[in-house]
Amino acid sequence: MIATESFRKFKIKDVLAIILFAGMASLLCFLSNNFLNAQYNYIISLFIIIGLMHFIMSLINKAGAALIYSLIISILTYRLNDLGAVGMNKLIFLVSAGLVFEAVFLLLKIEIKQIQIDQIISAGIASLSIPVVSLFLLSPYLFYDKLLQVINLALLSLLIGIASAVVSFIVYYHIKTLKTALRFKFQ
Repeated sequence: MIATESFRKFKIKDVLAIILFAGMASLLCFLSNNFLNAQYNYIISLFIIIGLMHFIMSLINKAGAALIYSLIISILTYRLNDLGAVGMNKLIFLVSAGLVFEAVFLLLKIEIKQIQIDQIISAGIASLSIPVVSLFLLSPYLFYDKLLQVINLALLSLLIGIASAVVSFIVYYHIKTLKTALRFKFQ
């Protein structure tokens, strides 16, 4: 069943929040790119990007927010080689991760005692799609030739996505009753 209650118009404050969180994510990815080696940079950048994507979806809870966020983050980190690709390839696989997040979020509607399982699963599957799509875009032959390594990287990305979504959920759960969060959500 599709979550039709998620189809609402965006307000200016929603778009500004998405831009603000995308800017924070790109700044943190830039810093991690300058100070960490490639393996740690991939893990930290993926954790930041997916975690803030989940936080935006928890805060705004509108269809299209993750897609807009992933488009903005891919534009802001266009030249940054943090996830293994630069330029149009990065734009394509980050936007496809946003599309995967939105599709899973809209198709699943699972909530157990105020824990939105659908968003956590969406974050995990979206992060799983990043290495698969990026490696397939870079070289389909290499993708099939190194399938075991692709599966290992995809599983690592899945675990990173789920962990970042859980951390993001815990942070959101603790701040959702603050005055500023309530004012943002209901004003």
